[in-house]
Amino acid sequence: MALTAAVFSSHMVLQRDKRIAVFGTGTAGERVTVRIPELHTEEDCTVKSDGTWKIYLPAMKGGLSLTMTVEGSGT
Repeated sequence: MALTAAVFSSHMVLQRDKRIAVFGTGTAGERVTVRIPELHTEEDCTVKSDGTWKIYLPAMKGGLSLTMTVEGSGT
C-alpha cells in the first residue's frame, strides 16, 4: 500500500513555478500515481526495492482549492 510522507496533508501549500517532489513508502514494485486533476497533471513511478518512491510534479501555476490524489496499484 502506497503512503505519502507525513509532510503531505490536507490544506498544505505547494510552491508555484517550481518542480515539486512528492514521496513516500510502499510495497516494492507497486505502481504509484500522483494527480492534480484541476491542473491536468499526472505523474507515476514504481516503488523501489527499499520501499520508497518519489515523483516530481512539473512546475505549475498557482491555484486555489486544488486536489492532489496519490494512488498505489495495491490500494
